[in-house]
Order: sequence, then structure tokens, then C-alpha cells
Amino acid sequence: MENLDHIVIAGPDLGELIDWFEELTGVRAIPGGRHDHGTENALVPLAEPKGAYVELIAAAEKPVEQNFFDVNGVKEPTPAAWAIHPDDLDAYAKEHGKGVVDMQRTAPDGTVLKWRLITPEVAPISTEPFAIDWGETPHPSQSGEATLRLESLEIKDDRIAVTFEGCATIGA
Repeated sequence: MENLDHIVIAGPDLGELIDWFEELTGVRAIPGGRHDHGTENALVPLAEPKGAYVELIAAAEKPVEQNFFDVNGVKEPTPAAWAIHPDDLDAYAKEHGKGVVDMQRTAPDGTVLKWRLITPEVAPISTEPFAIDWGETPHPSQSGEATLRLESLEIKDDRIAVTFEGCATIGA
């Protein structure tokens, strides 16, 4: 069973992204820290679904080597990805023909957080979820007070329309 882990919103500048999110929701994101690949994030734990959160992410320095969530090119706050946490990440990866990588970030207090994931699409932004396993690391949804509730998550993909248009063009 796969459960929602988090939703990623990318922006060109983390401070501006935090301000935008607070203006939109009334909730100030909690600084999360820096990832090894050059991004930085802030977190918003969700009250529902329990155990999920919103990640605000931006390049700490540009260009970022691994352009996850298009942080090198995004010009405004953009829903960039969503993650699930399967019961068994390795089995899930094998079933989907994907590799698992180790990741980490350093929290503002100096704590190093480690997790494993199936690497998300680098760019463009993907509508397919990526999978994550936090292992022994405390889950980011526990990083502060959870006050927001996610009522729905709707994924739209314009590439589907482009595919259908292409089929119509060739007479399929």
C-alpha cells in the first residue's frame, strides 16, 4: 500500500516561496535545511492526511547540479512533484524497474537527515509520484505543528492531450 508522503512546491527563491505560502495559507513554513545537491527547503506538516507534509524547495545556489523539480528554471511557485511511501521501497523499485539512491540534508541545527528514494524526474516536472523511505530518520511531518488539511490532490498532465492530438494527426 502506497501512502502520500509529501507534496513538493518549487520556487526560484526559498525566502520568497515561504512568504508566498504564508500569504496563501496563513501558515509559515519551518526551515528544513540544505540538500547535498544544492537545494534548500522548508516544511509544512499537514494535519490531514496524518504523516504527510508540504515541501517548499528552491536552489540554494544556481545552477544546481541535479535539477530536481526544475529548480534551475522555475520562475514562480509551482507544484512540482508528489511523493509516496510504499511499505517496501526496494520491492516497489524492482516492480517499477527503478533504482534507489541514498540522499541527505543538513537541518538548521546541524543534524544530518538521511533517506532513500527512487529518483524523481530531473526536468521537466513530472506528474508521476516518486517513492521515498525515511528509514530511521524522524519523518518531516513531525517537524512542527500540523494545522493544514489537504482536501484533495488532483494531477493534470498536458502531455496526455498532446499524445491524443498526435494520434489524431497520424490518423490513429
